[in-house]
Amino acid sequence: MAIKHGVVGVLHQKGAELEDALEPEEVVVRVTEDKVELIKAKAEEEKAKAIVEARLKGIKEFKASAEFENEVTEGSLVAYVYSFKAYKACMGRMVPKLDLSRLRAEYSNSESEALSLDEDELA
Repeated sequence: MAIKHGVVGVLHQKGAELEDALEPEEVVVRVTEDKVELIKAKAEEEKAKAIVEARLKGIKEFKASAEFENEVTEGSLVAYVYSFKAYKACMGRMVPKLDLSRLRAEYSNSESEALSLDEDELA
């Protein structure tokens, strides 16, 4: 019985030593896992940053393109014609006797030709 207690005590002591030896290894494993998670987070952050930079570069290149300039010009023309027609309708309601039939917006390549109304027609 004493031998049995002695063997159990030795086994218990060896088990405790093994547990103590495993604890630092577990800490190393946890630290390594934390480092891996940190590296993954940094990689995700770098990926997101690269995506944002690529999008900004694409936007900058598009804004410098002729296609963008054409889109802006076309949008401005549509807004101008809409505003012109709305203003003409408003003036027609405010001053019903005013002849607005000769006042019209026309598309042209130069600003001086933009309206077909000249000073001689005003008289």
